[in-house]
Amino acid sequence: MNIPIAGKEYKLISTNQEGIYIDYANPELPCIYAHALLSLADVIQYVKEYKPAKFISSKEELNVLEYVKLNLFDQLYPVKIYRTGKQKAYLKQSIIHYFTNKNTDISKPTFIKKIQEAVFYETMITMISKWEEELQLMSNELIFKKLKTKPFLVDLETKNIVFNKNNQLLNLRTNEYIVYLAVQALKPSSEVTPAKTKHYFPDHEQLLKRLKHEYPGI
Repeated sequence: MNIPIAGKEYKLISTNQEGIYIDYANPELPCIYAHALLSLADVIQYVKEYKPAKFISSKEELNVLEYVKLNLFDQLYPVKIYRTGKQKAYLKQSIIHYFTNKNTDISKPTFIKKIQEAVFYETMITMISKWEEELQLMSNELIFKKLKTKPFLVDLETKNIVFNKNNQLLNLRTNEYIVYLAVQALKPSSEVTPAKTKHYFPDHEQLLKRLKHEYPGI
């Protein structure tokens, strides 16, 4: 069947191959080969993101747009995979961009876990930098590991912060609140005021309630 995407007509053909292949041999009506289990919304979203480097003239040259989906930050994200070597993964406009080597097997369960951890770490590091600058505080080492009862731990002597790996199950807003609390904990307790917290997080009470639900020990 033919489908319109971003003002252009495409011919859509279902296949049993993983990924999405786009054949531009006929530029007037490019052909999309997509796995039969993919939803139409998935196909449209990925094709909108795809920028072909060239038109092709043979099936051997078909460009592949590989994808996976994963749960992170309490949301299901599509992942656009680039086989261009190692670079930092990042989350942008509700799509995860992940870079890997040409021979990586994306069907392995460990591959998804690797992406989850990489994007979680990079997102947390970005948030840390933001709040360190905003609060004029500086941490030392950032550590990610599983904690039993707390979202984070702060060592005031070393200025090290430990974040619970399980925080990746919480949404982005809650994680930003956690990062803010962790950076703020580097201050002497006498300098911490509820008014300042509410200034940055008007939804402070709801966020705290969510944290206490996830971590009753805090």
